[in-house]
Amino acid sequence: MATLTKRAPANKTLNQILDGLFRIPEVSLLAKDGSRRHFRVSHRIGKDRVSESNPGYFTVDTLIDKMELDDEIVEKARIYEKLGKEALRKEFGRLHREARNTVRNAVRGYKSGPLTGFYTQQGIAPILTFMPGVDPKHPKKRGCYIVGFYDTASLMPVLGDIDDITLALEIRNAYLKGAVDEYRENQGIAKKAIGLPGINRDLQNRLQHVVAGEVDRQYLIQQIEKS
Repeated sequence: MATLTKRAPANKTLNQILDGLFRIPEVSLLAKDGSRRHFRVSHRIGKDRVSESNPGYFTVDTLIDKMELDDEIVEKARIYEKLGKEALRKEFGRLHREARNTVRNAVRGYKSGPLTGFYTQQGIAPILTFMPGVDPKHPKKRGCYIVGFYDTASLMPVLGDIDDITLALEIRNAYLKGAVDEYRENQGIAKKAIGLPGINRDLQNRLQHVVAGEVDRQYLIQQIEKS
């Protein structure tokens, strides 16, 4: 079965494409926390229309087009034409879902990598996500844009519209709640497991790390190296 690859136009990486969409000439913006600090910002904040061809936000389908993944979808789906319309429809749908996942992963990677790294020295970090309400005519449509920035030390929002920031936090926490609940449940299971008969000291120690919330990627790597 065909597999969609992450092909970018003109040999650009997906990070470069995304950065190009949000880049603006550097401006100095006053923090909204009353601190009188100014931040040098080189990426557009908010969803306001920039021009007729640039709405200020980007839907998943728009980004699929910007990354030229739509051309690849059509190209690879055509392989299934000879198998009939139903097979073609299913493959086209599968490739489109894969492209949407590619876009979402690219946005997450861009936000946590290059975009966040760009502002590290200023001590602020971006809030970049897909937000509803970008098109009054289509309430369910979501658009990706930089909602604002927060101070990485104090977590105080310093740039952006607080209404948008609040909605972004609500959306993100709605998705995270299930993970948090499962995380706490796992801690509870680990706590009970420590008391099982026959548990050796090494296992007790590992379970205690789970209970204490001390398990991260580096910890797992160390455990694998020990085994």
